[in-house]
Amino acid sequence: MSNNSKFFLCTGFHRSGTSLIAQSMLESGLCMGEQLMGASFGNLLGHVEDQPVVDLHDKILAANGTDWRFCSDEELVKPQWLTTSIEQYIQQRAEVGGVKDPRAALFLPEWLEAGGDSIRFIFVYRHWANVVQSIFNRHGQEFLYFNQSIQSRSADLAFWQNPNTLIKMWRYTSEKIIEFVREHPAKCLLISQEDFVAQNGKAQACAGKIGLPELALKSRSFRPDLMQKQIHCDELELFNQDNIVEANDTYRTMQSLADLPAENYPELQTPNEYNKRWKD
Repeated sequence: MSNNSKFFLCTGFHRSGTSLIAQSMLESGLCMGEQLMGASFGNLLGHVEDQPVVDLHDKILAANGTDWRFCSDEELVKPQWLTTSIEQYIQQRAEVGGVKDPRAALFLPEWLEAGGDSIRFIFVYRHWANVVQSIFNRHGQEFLYFNQSIQSRSADLAFWQNPNTLIKMWRYTSEKIIEFVREHPAKCLLISQEDFVAQNGKAQACAGKIGLPELALKSRSFRPDLMQKQIHCDELELFNQDNIVEANDTYRTMQSLADLPAENYPELQTPNEYNKRWKD
Protein backbone atom coordinates (compact mmCIF):
# COMPACT_ATOMS: atom_id res chain seq x y z
CA MET A 1 0.00 0.00 0.00
CA SER A 2 1.19 3.52 -0.75
CA ASN A 3 1.88 6.05 1.99
CA ASN A 4 -1.37 7.87 1.14
CA SER A 5 -3.53 4.74 1.20
CA LYS A 6 -5.93 3.99 4.03
CA PHE A 7 -7.03 0.61 5.31
CA PHE A 8 -10.17 0.51 7.45
CA LEU A 9 -10.79 -2.06 10.16
CA CYS A 10 -14.44 -2.28 11.24
CA THR A 11 -15.05 -4.03 14.54
CA GLY A 12 -17.08 -4.05 17.73
CA PHE A 13 -18.76 -6.61 19.92
CA HIS A 14 -20.88 -9.28 18.23
CA ARG A 15 -24.47 -8.26 17.37
CA SER A 16 -23.58 -4.58 17.62
CA GLY A 17 -24.04 -3.57 13.98
CA THR A 18 -20.64 -4.26 12.44
CA SER A 19 -22.25 -6.21 9.58
CA LEU A 20 -24.61 -3.32 8.87
CA ILE A 21 -21.75 -0.84 8.54
CA ALA A 22 -19.55 -3.28 6.62
CA GLN A 23 -22.41 -3.77 4.14
CA SER A 24 -22.57 0.00 3.65
CA MET A 25 -18.81 0.16 3.08
CA LEU A 26 -19.01 -2.69 0.57
CA GLU A 27 -21.94 -1.19 -1.31
CA SER A 28 -20.13 2.15 -1.58
CA GLY A 29 -17.43 0.41 -3.61
CA LEU A 30 -14.83 -0.31 -0.95
CA CYS A 31 -13.24 -3.74 -1.21
CA MET A 32 -13.91 -5.64 2.03
CA GLY A 33 -12.02 -8.80 1.10
CA GLU A 34 -11.84 -11.52 -1.50
CA GLN A 35 -13.45 -14.41 0.41
CA LEU A 36 -16.45 -12.83 2.11
CA MET A 37 -18.68 -14.96 4.31
CA GLY A 38 -22.25 -14.93 3.07
CA ALA A 39 -25.57 -14.87 4.87
CA SER A 40 -26.44 -17.33 7.61
CA PHE A 41 -29.35 -18.22 9.84
CA GLY A 42 -28.25 -15.60 12.37
CA ASN A 43 -27.29 -12.92 9.84
CA LEU A 44 -29.64 -12.79 6.87
CA LEU A 45 -27.88 -9.90 5.12
CA GLY A 46 -24.41 -11.44 5.26
CA HIS A 47 -21.48 -11.18 7.66
CA VAL A 48 -19.14 -9.33 5.23
CA GLU A 49 -16.19 -10.98 6.99
CA ASP A 50 -13.15 -12.00 4.97
CA GLN A 51 -12.55 -15.67 5.71
CA PRO A 52 -8.72 -15.48 6.02
CA VAL A 53 -9.02 -12.87 8.79
CA VAL A 54 -11.69 -14.85 10.63
CA ASP A 55 -9.55 -17.97 10.37
CA LEU A 56 -6.50 -16.12 11.69
CA HIS A 57 -8.34 -14.77 14.72
CA ASP A 58 -10.00 -18.13 15.41
CA LYS A 59 -6.61 -19.86 15.21
CA ILE A 60 -5.18 -17.62 17.95
CA LEU A 61 -8.27 -18.04 20.11
CA ALA A 62 -8.22 -21.82 19.69
CA ALA A 63 -4.53 -21.91 20.64
CA ASN A 64 -5.59 -20.21 23.88
CA GLY A 65 -8.25 -22.86 24.45
CA THR A 66 -11.13 -20.49 23.74
CA ASP A 67 -13.21 -18.97 20.94
CA TRP A 68 -15.20 -15.81 20.13
CA ARG A 69 -16.78 -15.96 23.59
CA PHE A 70 -13.47 -15.11 25.28
CA CYS A 71 -13.53 -12.94 28.40
CA SER A 72 -10.99 -13.40 31.13
CA ASP A 73 -8.84 -11.53 33.61
CA GLU A 74 -5.88 -13.18 31.90
CA GLU A 75 -4.68 -11.75 28.59
CA LEU A 76 -4.63 -13.80 25.42
CA VAL A 77 -1.24 -15.27 24.54
CA LYS A 78 -0.38 -13.92 21.10
CA PRO A 79 2.47 -15.41 19.05
CA GLN A 80 5.05 -13.16 17.46
CA TRP A 81 3.95 -14.16 13.98
CA LEU A 82 0.44 -12.73 14.48
CA THR A 83 1.42 -9.15 13.66
CA THR A 84 3.46 -10.34 10.67
CA SER A 85 0.47 -12.31 9.38
CA ILE A 86 -1.80 -9.27 9.68
CA GLU A 87 0.77 -7.09 7.93
CA GLN A 88 1.05 -9.58 5.08
CA TYR A 89 -2.73 -9.68 4.77
CA ILE A 90 -2.96 -5.89 4.51
CA GLN A 91 -0.13 -5.72 2.01
CA GLN A 92 -1.69 -8.42 -0.17
CA ARG A 93 -4.90 -6.47 -0.50
CA ALA A 94 -4.50 -4.95 -3.96
CA GLU A 95 -7.44 -2.59 -3.57
CA VAL A 96 -7.66 0.07 -0.92
CA GLY A 97 -10.53 -0.89 1.32
CA GLY A 98 -11.04 -2.58 4.62
CA VAL A 99 -12.07 -5.63 6.57
CA LYS A 100 -14.62 -6.40 9.22
CA ASP A 101 -14.51 -8.90 12.08
CA PRO A 102 -15.83 -8.54 15.65
CA ARG A 103 -12.97 -10.77 16.84
CA ALA A 104 -10.49 -8.09 15.76
CA ALA A 105 -11.43 -6.05 18.84
CA LEU A 106 -9.40 -8.59 20.83
CA PHE A 107 -6.29 -7.90 18.72
CA LEU A 108 -6.23 -4.12 18.29
CA PRO A 109 -2.53 -3.49 19.17
CA GLU A 110 -1.48 -6.07 16.61
CA TRP A 111 -3.63 -4.51 13.88
CA LEU A 112 -2.26 -1.07 14.73
CA GLU A 113 1.34 -2.24 14.56
CA ALA A 114 0.74 -4.13 11.33
CA GLY A 115 -1.14 -1.28 9.63
CA GLY A 116 1.12 1.53 10.75
CA ASP A 117 0.20 4.96 9.44
CA SER A 118 -2.25 3.52 6.92
CA ILE A 119 -4.76 1.85 9.21
CA ARG A 120 -7.89 3.46 10.65
CA PHE A 121 -10.49 1.95 12.98
CA ILE A 122 -14.28 2.04 12.84
CA PHE A 123 -15.81 0.90 16.12
CA VAL A 124 -19.52 0.17 16.41
CA TYR A 125 -21.17 -0.17 19.79
CA ARG A 126 -24.66 -0.95 21.05
CA HIS A 127 -26.30 -0.96 24.45
CA TRP A 128 -25.40 -4.13 26.33
CA ALA A 129 -29.04 -5.05 27.02
CA ASN A 130 -29.89 -5.02 23.31
CA VAL A 131 -26.78 -7.06 22.54
CA VAL A 132 -27.44 -9.79 25.08
CA GLN A 133 -31.10 -9.94 24.08
CA SER A 134 -30.06 -10.38 20.44
CA ILE A 135 -27.65 -13.18 21.35
CA PHE A 136 -30.29 -14.89 23.48
CA ASN A 137 -32.71 -14.70 20.56
CA ARG A 138 -30.19 -16.07 18.06
CA HIS A 139 -29.15 -19.02 20.16
CA GLY A 140 -32.72 -19.71 21.24
CA GLN A 141 -33.72 -19.91 17.60
CA GLU A 142 -30.87 -22.34 16.99
CA PHE A 143 -32.61 -24.75 19.36
CA LEU A 144 -35.99 -24.30 17.67
CA TYR A 145 -35.03 -24.58 14.02
CA PHE A 146 -32.24 -27.17 13.99
CA ASN A 147 -33.08 -30.84 14.43
CA GLN A 148 -30.39 -31.66 16.95
CA SER A 149 -30.39 -32.57 20.61
CA ILE A 150 -29.78 -29.82 23.15
CA GLN A 151 -26.75 -31.74 24.43
CA SER A 152 -25.12 -31.55 20.99
CA ARG A 153 -25.43 -27.76 20.89
CA SER A 154 -23.29 -26.89 23.89
CA ALA A 155 -22.31 -23.46 22.53
CA ASP A 156 -25.96 -22.42 22.29
CA LEU A 157 -26.81 -23.90 25.67
CA ALA A 158 -23.88 -22.24 27.45
CA PHE A 159 -25.45 -18.78 27.43
CA TRP A 160 -28.55 -20.05 29.20
CA GLN A 161 -26.52 -21.98 31.72
CA ASN A 162 -24.25 -19.02 32.50
CA PRO A 163 -26.09 -15.88 31.38
CA ASN A 164 -23.70 -13.51 33.17
CA THR A 165 -21.02 -14.58 30.72
CA LEU A 166 -22.77 -12.45 28.10
CA ILE A 167 -22.42 -9.23 30.07
CA LYS A 168 -18.82 -10.06 30.93
CA MET A 169 -18.04 -10.67 27.25
CA TRP A 170 -19.63 -7.36 26.24
CA ARG A 171 -17.75 -5.48 28.95
CA TYR A 172 -14.41 -7.10 28.16
CA THR A 173 -14.54 -6.15 24.49
CA SER A 174 -15.97 -2.71 25.23
CA GLU A 175 -13.22 -1.92 27.72
CA LYS A 176 -10.60 -2.93 25.11
CA ILE A 177 -12.20 -0.53 22.64
CA ILE A 178 -12.43 2.28 25.19
CA GLU A 179 -8.75 1.92 26.09
CA PHE A 180 -7.72 1.93 22.44
CA VAL A 181 -9.87 4.95 21.49
CA ARG A 182 -8.43 6.93 24.39
CA GLU A 183 -4.88 6.12 23.26
CA HIS A 184 -5.43 6.70 19.51
CA PRO A 185 -8.39 9.09 19.10
CA ALA A 186 -7.28 10.48 15.72
CA LYS A 187 -7.24 7.01 14.17
CA CYS A 188 -10.65 5.96 15.49
CA LEU A 189 -14.29 6.51 14.70
CA LEU A 190 -16.68 5.35 17.44
CA ILE A 191 -20.36 5.31 16.50
CA SER A 192 -23.51 3.83 17.99
CA GLN A 193 -25.51 1.35 15.97
CA GLU A 194 -28.75 3.10 16.86
CA ASP A 195 -27.76 6.49 15.49
CA PHE A 196 -25.94 5.08 12.49
CA VAL A 197 -29.51 4.33 11.40
CA ALA A 198 -31.51 7.10 13.11
CA GLN A 199 -29.01 9.89 12.32
CA ASN A 200 -27.35 8.53 9.19
CA GLY A 201 -26.55 11.97 7.83
CA LYS A 202 -24.55 12.69 10.98
CA ALA A 203 -22.83 9.33 10.65
CA GLN A 204 -21.70 10.19 7.13
CA ALA A 205 -20.46 13.58 8.31
CA CYS A 206 -18.18 11.82 10.82
CA ALA A 207 -16.45 9.76 8.13
CA GLY A 208 -13.93 12.43 7.17
CA LYS A 209 -12.29 12.27 10.59
CA ILE A 210 -10.46 9.11 9.54
CA GLY A 211 -10.36 9.74 5.78
CA LEU A 212 -13.30 7.48 5.02
CA PRO A 213 -15.56 8.53 2.10
CA GLU A 214 -18.91 9.76 3.37
CA LEU A 215 -20.79 7.37 1.09
CA ALA A 216 -19.12 4.46 2.86
CA LEU A 217 -21.35 5.22 5.86
CA LYS A 218 -24.54 5.70 3.88
CA SER A 219 -27.05 3.23 5.32
CA ARG A 220 -28.41 1.20 2.41
CA SER A 221 -29.00 -2.25 3.87
CA PHE A 222 -30.92 -1.41 7.04
CA ARG A 223 -34.02 -3.52 7.63
CA PRO A 224 -36.12 -2.39 10.62
CA ASP A 225 -37.57 -5.88 11.00
CA LEU A 226 -34.10 -7.24 11.78
CA MET A 227 -33.30 -4.65 14.47
CA GLN A 228 -33.67 -6.01 17.99
CA LYS A 229 -35.40 -3.36 20.10
CA GLN A 230 -37.37 -5.16 22.78
CA ILE A 231 -35.65 -6.22 25.98
CA HIS A 232 -37.39 -8.88 28.02
CA CYS A 233 -37.28 -8.12 31.72
CA ASP A 234 -37.50 -11.81 32.65
CA GLU A 235 -34.18 -12.41 30.93
CA LEU A 236 -32.58 -9.36 32.52
CA GLU A 237 -33.41 -10.85 35.89
CA LEU A 238 -31.02 -13.69 35.09
CA PHE A 239 -28.08 -11.31 35.47
CA ASN A 240 -26.12 -10.48 38.57
CA GLN A 241 -26.98 -6.96 39.74
CA ASP A 242 -23.32 -5.94 40.09
CA ASN A 243 -22.70 -6.97 36.48
CA ILE A 244 -25.57 -4.77 35.34
CA VAL A 245 -24.22 -1.76 37.25
CA GLU A 246 -20.74 -2.26 35.77
CA ALA A 247 -22.13 -2.68 32.26
CA ASN A 248 -24.13 0.54 32.64
CA ASP A 249 -20.95 2.36 33.68
CA THR A 250 -19.07 1.00 30.68
CA TYR A 251 -21.86 2.05 28.34
CA ARG A 252 -21.82 5.57 29.75
CA THR A 253 -18.10 5.75 29.02
CA MET A 254 -18.69 4.63 25.42
CA GLN A 255 -21.30 7.33 25.07
CA SER A 256 -18.93 9.99 26.39
CA LEU A 257 -16.19 9.03 23.90
CA ALA A 258 -18.38 8.44 20.85
CA ASP A 259 -18.19 10.53 17.70
CA LEU A 260 -21.84 9.62 17.20
CA PRO A 261 -23.45 8.66 20.53
CA ALA A 262 -26.93 7.19 20.79
CA GLU A 263 -29.56 9.83 21.49
CA ASN A 264 -32.15 7.31 22.64
CA TYR A 265 -31.23 4.28 24.68
CA PRO A 266 -32.59 2.33 27.68
CA GLU A 267 -32.57 4.46 30.79
CA LEU A 268 -29.46 3.94 32.91
CA GLN A 269 -31.18 3.54 36.25
CA THR A 270 -30.57 1.25 39.18
CA PRO A 271 -31.01 -2.41 38.20
CA ASN A 272 -34.35 -2.92 39.97
CA GLU A 273 -35.80 0.25 38.44
CA TYR A 274 -34.35 -0.74 35.09
CA ASN A 275 -36.12 -4.11 35.17
CA LYS A 276 -39.34 -2.57 36.44
CA ARG A 277 -39.33 -0.09 33.54
CA TRP A 278 -39.55 -2.93 31.03
CA LYS A 279 -42.21 -4.76 33.02
CA ASP A 280 -44.39 -1.67 33.04
